[in-house]
Amino acid sequence: LSSGIAGSATIQPAGTTAHNTASVSPEAVDFGDVPVGDSLTRNVTITNETLQITSVYLAGTDAGVFTVDSDSSGVSLEPGETLNATVGYQPDDAGADNATLVIRYNRSRFTGEEDVVSLSGTGVIPEATTPDAIDFGDVPVNASAERAVTVENTGLAPLN
Repeated sequence: LSSGIAGSATIQPAGTTAHNTASVSPEAVDFGDVPVGDSLTRNVTITNETLQITSVYLAGTDAGVFTVDSDSSGVSLEPGETLNATVGYQPDDAGADNATLVIRYNRSRFTGEEDVVSLSGTGVIPEATTPDAIDFGDVPVNASAERAVTVENTGLAPLN
């Protein structure tokens, strides 16, 4: 199609584009060292500014030792709503664990987009040391002897 008019024109688009405007704080959660069998929780705040958040869930090979409170699993956040999710870590063996908290959202034309919060923690086993034997020497029958013993907790878990 030709108009016979020479030159060029610049077209300026009008309107707004959809951007990921959900904010998550913190962006990563490190639980640090946690004794095996114990648990620790942290809060993650998800604020939905303009998107529709359709789900919040855990993923990754170590996801089984992390939890997210039940109020978060079937969540649907409309624009302007905030969710305070409680994320937990309960290691079942010693070593590093990693997973992600996935925040899935939809835009009008795009589905299945997501943000993630990295989760990490290390399961530790409290160290127990056994001191050398305590020598009471020769003690006559029906007599007693005393020795001072010091017990010190240098580990990461309470002594019971």
